Amino acid sequence: TDKDHQFKQTIINWLWHFTKDIEYHAQQEDSYKKLTAFVVLAADDTEFTNGLVSNTLKWLRESFQPYLDLLCQCNYHAVYGGNTHENCWVESDNAALKKDPMKPKSNHILYVAADRVVK
Repeated sequence: TDKDHQFKQTIINWLWHFTKDIEYHAQQEDSYKKLTAFVVLAADDTEFTNGLVSNTLKWLRESFQPYLDLLCQCNYHAVYGGNTHENCWVESDNAALKKDPMKPKSNHILYVAADRVVK
């Protein structure tokens, strides 16, 4: 439904917000609490598709929150890149992933690939 689409787009935009816009750890915690509160309030709405809100809340608590510190740019402000000759920390991570035996493969399901990247 259209309401489901709006909910998903709001969640997607909020998740991108963690990687781009947060400058301090306190903002990160505040934004995560507001995101979970938004999803909990949406659970009371009966117009969403069954399982959409409950599965989103479960994913936020079990799969997103444990890795939140790895995703937020604010946690990398003081990290020195070293003599890696890349122009950003993402390229350093990509180069390291290519040599890792546990690297994600193209046929992995999204949550498996994400788990391999962050571990």
